[in-house]
Amino acid sequence: MRMDQPNPAATTSGNTSQSKQVLLLCLLLAFATAAVYWPVAKQPFTNYDDPDYVTANPEVQQGITWNGLAWAFGQLHGERTYWHPLTWVSHMADCQLFGLNPAGHHLVNLLLHILNTVLVCWVFWRMTGAPWRCALLAGLFALHPLQVDTVAWVAERKNLLSAMFWLLTIWAYVLYAEARRAGPRPLTTDHGPRFTLHASTSFPCSSSPSASCANRSWSRCPSFSCCWITGRWGGSGREKEE
Repeated sequence: MRMDQPNPAATTSGNTSQSKQVLLLCLLLAFATAAVYWPVAKQPFTNYDDPDYVTANPEVQQGITWNGLAWAFGQLHGERTYWHPLTWVSHMADCQLFGLNPAGHHLVNLLLHILNTVLVCWVFWRMTGAPWRCALLAGLFALHPLQVDTVAWVAERKNLLSAMFWLLTIWAYVLYAEARRAGPRPLTTDHGPRFTLHASTSFPCSSSPSASCANRSWSRCPSFSCCWITGRWGGSGREKEE
């Protein structure tokens, strides 16, 4: 189906009851995901990458500070880490809240995975109007064995954050597509590129050990440029339609 056509989830007379059904499915998915992954709260940090990201990283352990933010967004991080400032800030927030107690760090990963699972179910339902198939898809996303690495490994926070912002980007576009034919320009028009921008600063920017901080930052320019251009293009197109 085309995204600019009214989707079944938004146009059927039973939309309210179906929304409640989907909310219940999302709640069940959240409980199932929490039950399966809850043992991660009892696990320690690993000795692979976790020292670089948290346990042996003095900038992160200080929590959220002005010096830490400057380091996260602009400094060379070393040969074993990447330029992903929002990921660094999330680890700093964990240290500020939980110190070096691994349970808190693991549970934040779990909470983000639960949120992503709910977003998969909700966003795909908004696109297709098929609640049970979307719940099955979200269940596969939540409980697939490949996800254990992402949820149980503190250093993989970047995967969870980039997935969250990508799903929010898709949701923003779905809302825009649903509202194209109705009234004034919807506020969600520019939100998709903004979420994409956040996702690009969550996922790592690969670099060689000798790469400079400036080179790492420049490698993000195509993503930043695309976010800005698509936001302006979408907004100007909507203004012409009006």
